[in-house]
Amino acid sequence: MYAVEFQATIENGIVHIPKEYKDLQEKRKVKFFIIYDNSDKSSTNIKKREKKMNAISIDTIGFKFNRDEAHER
Repeated sequence: MYAVEFQATIENGIVHIPKEYKDLQEKRKVKFFIIYDNSDKSSTNIKKREKKMNAISIDTIGFKFNRDEAHER
């Protein structure tokens, strides 16, 4: 695996690769590490993604559970 470093502008979700790295413009799987300046908050509004877990409740009143039947399956 090789690493290169360059500065680019992201426009409409597209990263423009400089011409000196033209071999990277071919279809190729890559990893991106993006470091950006957050001092100009008006131009960039990135929201943090949150993982949410929702609890569920199941009404089991009147449900008859037989362990032996469950283990037979």
